[in-house]
Amino acid sequence: TKNPEINSVDGLKRLNNHVLKNMIKSIRCVRTGELESNKQINVSHTQLLSCALSTMDTDLLIEAIQCMLIEANLDPYVFATTFSNCRMGLKILLGHTRESVRKGAAILCGLIFSTLSREEQKKVLDFKDILNLDIKKNFEKIQACVLAAGYTLGHSCLKQSETKELSD
Repeated sequence: TKNPEINSVDGLKRLNNHVLKNMIKSIRCVRTGELESNKQINVSHTQLLSCALSTMDTDLLIEAIQCMLIEANLDPYVFATTFSNCRMGLKILLGHTRESVRKGAAILCGLIFSTLSREEQKKVLDFKDILNLDIKKNFEKIQACVLAAGYTLGHSCLKQSETKELSD
């Protein structure tokens, strides 16, 4: 073989992450209009992004979050319902070491959590374990959790005001 590293488990994992990152990058470019695509082909990329959220590759996570933020801006309601299965993966990313990952995850959590019922929001936003953390050691995680709660509250209030406007 030309590249024996690919035959190793680590080499194959890096190759898979690289392919996945490029696929997500191409989806992002199509969504932003940088690349043209066939409008008749409606490929679901939810599984790609869900898979990327479960990786430890920071570059792949950043690419996936950027793509998800674009999707969220295109149609927040469709995004929230389509990616509702990612909410626990995103909640875990609130503790990531990279600030851009934490902030992106907080924004996405806010969008997804705001579509839940109040009871479900209370369960998902239950950060009792955060209150027991040392602030100096876990400041970033605490900050991201507060941001997620704030975005959730903001989106929920916005939805309620839109509903009232429509009913008036």
